[in-house]
Amino acid sequence: MAFAIITNTLMMLVVVVSVLLQLAVIYLPFTKSFFKLVPLPNEDLQISVAADSLEFIVIKVVKKFFGR
Repeated sequence: MAFAIITNTLMMLVVVVSVLLQLAVIYLPFTKSFFKLVPLPNEDLQISVAADSLEFIVIKVVKKFFGR
């Protein structure tokens, strides 16, 4: 049985909260200066999202053709 994040409400809550906390650390001025972080430039962010999407697609295709 495949794991579905939509059917597990507690897991969805944990994922949403963790993403919001990561964004807060990167983009809020007082946390940005405390952690000494800078946001990625737009081009680098697009490359990261594209690579992650490609990985997701490849895994789905491999599962479909080779099963699990």
